[in-house]
Amino acid sequence: MIDQLIARLEPQRRHLTYLVGLLVLTFVLASVLAWRAHLSEKKRIASGFAELTSVAEQGADTWAKHVEGAFGAAADGMLRSWPATLLNEPHAPLDLLSKRVILHDACPDCAGQVTTTTFSVNLADNTTQLNGALSAAALKEMVKRSRAGQFALANDSVGRALYFINDNGAVRAAIAFVRFDDDAVPVRLAGLVLAEASTRTMLSTVFEGVALRATGEAGNAELYTAQMTVDGATLLRHAEPVEVVARVTSASPPSGRTMTFGGVFEVGVRPNAYSIVSPATQKTASAALPILLLGIMVLILTMSLLMIRREEELVRLRAEFISSVSHELRTPLAQIRMFTETLLLGRVRSDVERRRSLEIIDQEARRLSSLVENVLLFSKSEGGVKPRLTPQATPLASEIRRAVEGFGPMLRQHSADIRTELQENLIAAVDRDALRQIMINLIDNALKYGPTGQRVMVGTAMFDSDARIWVDDEGPGIPGADRERVFDSFVRLRRDVDAQAAGSGIGLAVVRELAKLHGGECWAEAAPGGGARIVVQFPDAYLRTEQAANLSVAS
Repeated sequence: MIDQLIARLEPQRRHLTYLVGLLVLTFVLASVLAWRAHLSEKKRIASGFAELTSVAEQGADTWAKHVEGAFGAAADGMLRSWPATLLNEPHAPLDLLSKRVILHDACPDCAGQVTTTTFSVNLADNTTQLNGALSAAALKEMVKRSRAGQFALANDSVGRALYFINDNGAVRAAIAFVRFDDDAVPVRLAGLVLAEASTRTMLSTVFEGVALRATGEAGNAELYTAQMTVDGATLLRHAEPVEVVARVTSASPPSGRTMTFGGVFEVGVRPNAYSIVSPATQKTASAALPILLLGIMVLILTMSLLMIRREEELVRLRAEFISSVSHELRTPLAQIRMFTETLLLGRVRSDVERRRSLEIIDQEARRLSSLVENVLLFSKSEGGVKPRLTPQATPLASEIRRAVEGFGPMLRQHSADIRTELQENLIAAVDRDALRQIMINLIDNALKYGPTGQRVMVGTAMFDSDARIWVDDEGPGIPGADRERVFDSFVRLRRDVDAQAAGSGIGLAVVRELAKLHGGECWAEAAPGGGARIVVQFPDAYLRTEQAANLSVAS
């Protein structure tokens, strides 16, 4: 039986090696897959940004063309609403210009004052009319371009242009018209400067309405930034703050119906644009699965390493258990054999020595029997087989006295004494053999780990409906952190191992197992005298009345 138990407790290291190797290999494969998925995702993101950047590169030119179209439509509307004399008469009043400005058809959101300045120049004699804030240099630049004929023709005799002017740091947008004579010579320049707020709203509205190619349903403002500058001065920045990953510039004038001068249109890609057009929920399973697998493998590997560490600890404890059991079996057998040979060879010199030898043989036989019983119970418990118990109403005091009486020779060996504090009429439903094994283990531990000459206390008492049995020693006690651990199989305190105290490490485990089979509990605490106290509690106990006790004795 002992051989079978030892064989079952032998460590199986080979399967642990295979397990670790398999886990490490799986972890490496999962890491490779996760890394490849990471690189694939980075490549996908880079490709997405490249596509958005390509859109931005085309978007600047597209935005400028749409601005030309919007302002050109506004210019056409103004030209149709003006009287014919406005451009035909060299000295037509300027208030006719400001009264005929219509931007709302092209920009419904444009509000407030539209015109800030009107101007008119007779190109034949350079007579100038100016109403508003516009520098002579800016007006001179427009006259220079008008004489060069850089206008898009609105009809046979009238041309038009859109100017963006940096007028001493102030950005102005001007719509200008020129009248040509029959020989295509410009004879009069007239126009107006638009309010900055109206111009900015017009540019922003046009940008938001441009159909830039992008994945998803996000608007231009969510994916791109837009900026319009004139000689370094900013007219529009859409929107704040400008965060640009890739910026491209399209310098006017681009090709279109309206000649546009002086503006620079910029479109950039926002840093979070790709996450908007390709959200995380759209990531491919090939990218997410390896990462998930890697996480699972890390968890499994961590748990496996913890299990292996626990297995190594159990291997060490079992090795100590085998060594301790072998030693404990060898010691009583050697004592029994020695004193038996002494008796057989007639080497005793008196009846007193003969009786002493017989007592030692009896003591060691009891000790051997207890050890074997512990191993048997432990072997059944480890194998998942519950020992069969037959609980019956038992007077605890009388059974405990019988167990204590069997320690007479051991008490003399340790120069120890056992005192009892037993409640005489305390009855509990227990298996008598199990109770005897519990008491043997507890008293044996108290004598084994307590000092020579100590007094061991054994007591019983009723607590609510439970019966408690406790055994106190006068040893060093059990540290609070170890009071639960000492009931685990093979566990012995390091100080006891270092002191080479005898013990198998299964005595308290057997005590707790037997207590649980009765539906009870077992725990360790500090003894009043400073040593260790082990308490065993049985449920459904009661106190027998004196009359019932007398009847029981009489029967």
